[in-house]
Amino acid sequence: MTSTEPGTGKRAFDLPAIMNETFGHNFCGVYARVVSGGELVSGASIAVGSNDVLAPYDILPERVAAPALWPRLVSADPVGRGLVRLGPANVTWPLLPAEPGQSIRVLSRTHGGSTGKVRVIESSRDGYVCKADGVDLEGTALINGPFGGNG
Repeated sequence: MTSTEPGTGKRAFDLPAIMNETFGHNFCGVYARVVSGGELVSGASIAVGSNDVLAPYDILPERVAAPALWPRLVSADPVGRGLVRLGPANVTWPLLPAEPGQSIRVLSRTHGGSTGKVRVIESSRDGYVCKADGVDLEGTALINGPFGGNG
């Protein structure tokens, strides 16, 4: 029903196709996996253990775009000399490993905004340090990548 106007039933726009074209996937909603059987009744609570961590790259649906194309929210902190540190904004949605020389695509968070590429200078499990010439990065940003080889 993502392409139908509520109440009228008229065909609106093809949201999954737009998401696939724009972001490389069409994930809409909350996804879960049943790990043990049982009875679920109205009013029952559902809990996720405190040690559970989402591993979105471990189990992928068929025909899904490569994880490098998935947009991810990052914190962007300028560190001086045209460098910015990009770190995961959500610890349960990790960044992909990157090598120095690869590029990260920065996606606009506003309609009609610009996009750009930044070059990875340093990579660690905490994120990337990137050369951000001509790309205004501060606060949070949407990225995808890494792409390309080192060099």
